[in-house]
Parts: sequence; C-alpha cells; structure tokens
Amino acid sequence: MTATTTDPALTARAADFICRRHVDAMAATMMWPADYDRCIPCVAYWDRMPTGGVHLLPHIDAGWCVAVHEAAHAVVYICHLDVTVNYASALPNPDSGYLVGGYVNVQLAPNDFRPTALWAGQVALHRMVADLGPLTRADRVDVACNGRYDLWQMRQTGATDAALLAVRSDVETIVGRLWPRIVTVAEALLSQPRLSGDQIRALCGMA
Repeated sequence: MTATTTDPALTARAADFICRRHVDAMAATMMWPADYDRCIPCVAYWDRMPTGGVHLLPHIDAGWCVAVHEAAHAVVYICHLDVTVNYASALPNPDSGYLVGGYVNVQLAPNDFRPTALWAGQVALHRMVADLGPLTRADRVDVACNGRYDLWQMRQTGATDAALLAVRSDVETIVGRLWPRIVTVAEALLSQPRLSGDQIRALCGMA
C-alpha cells in the first residue's frame, strides 16, 4: 500500500474551522463531538469553510482513504461478524447527499447498527496514517472527521461514548488481525470501485 500527496495547495485543515475546545477533545479521543451542532463557535467557523470544503488528510491520496475505510467495514462485517455484505463501493452513495466517501450495503435491519464494524473504517484509516509516521494534531482531528457519520450511527444505539471507546479498543485488535485482507480489498476497490459481497469474500479467501 502506498500513499501520496494529492494537492499541496490544499492547506486548509478541518482543525482550522472547529473551536479550540472541540479540537482539543477530537485530538485526544479522535471522536466527533456529540454537541458539535449546538456549538455556536463551531457552526460559525464551519460557515467560513472554503467552497468545496477541506481535504481531510491532504498528504494522503484521497482514493486510498476511501478504499481503506470501506474495505475495513466490509471485511469486519464478513470475516468477524459473519454479516452478509451485498456490495461495497468506493463511490458516494447517491441517496446520502454526500459528495465524497463510499458505503457498504449489508443485510441488516435499517437501525441495526454494529459498532464493531462501524468503528473499523476509522480504525483502519488511523492505522494507515500512523504507518507513515506520528499523527499530528490536525491529522487526529481529520481522522475524527472521517468517522463522523459512523459515530453518529453508533450513538443511536444508546451507548455512551466511554462504552464506544472501549469497543474501539477491541476493534484495533480485530483490524490488526484482518489487516492483510483489508489491504487486499482496498486495492481491489481502487481498480474496481464497486465490489459484490461474493467478490469480497473471495478476496478474503472465504469463497
């Protein structure tokens, strides 16, 4: 796996548009703040964000970031939780309203959120970035931003942030064990942005 700088001109970071209190918390925990939408300074900063937003982890190839994140979700669903994955995509979900990122479609009830699999995307991204060297404060905030929607889903389960952090600790071990498979699926997503569940299972040696 390699990572490359995408555009040196993209110097604005998410930490530049979030209040100091939340930057401190995100740098410490790499969790998106639950009260962000109620923070007047944060909302005001976000309104001043450049057109098109900021590029998270600008020194890492954006395609790798998406592919690793989605591959980790899919591999943990299949190899650890034995949940059926219909497909994984490194392209935005047209129904989500988001312009970036990918998604994994699984055979679960709409509100059946699985924190172990949801954490996997952010944990895998963190591992990839950490392999390149120590994370800066801005990097840690970007990693927290990367897992924002996944964390929102996890919080819908009613679990406390302390409980979710304990789950993340376990997921770090799971992702480490499955890392070769995650890399294999991520590489495949880069060349073929949508993979079926059967294709992913085959790549994981589970066909």
